[in-house]
Amino acid sequence: MQYTQKQLEEYLKDAYSYENRIGWEKEHLTTTFIGTVPKGKRLYDLYTDKENNYWYTVRIIDGNDIISETEYVLGHKERRNRPSAKGGSMYQYNNTGSRRRIFKSVI
Repeated sequence: MQYTQKQLEEYLKDAYSYENRIGWEKEHLTTTFIGTVPKGKRLYDLYTDKENNYWYTVRIIDGNDIISETEYVLGHKERRNRPSAKGGSMYQYNNTGSRRRIFKSVI
């Protein structure tokens, strides 16, 4: 399905950060990229899931490059320390966007 820029801008108003899918207990849902909304130097990439929730990620236009928001803020690429399926630590986000660290036990 094609979306107009106006539709994407409306969906962005109701979208949550992609990182917060865990806090909303939606991390198990597959997402589909639906488009990008440019705002100044920021590019908001929008996604939807099968429950019609909207999620966004942010990229930054930095000169001639487009980089992740994390890379822009930290000055280097994000390290990918993801917990394994067998356990490890991770963050859980609640509906206000705050996070707490949780630990999964290894069984």
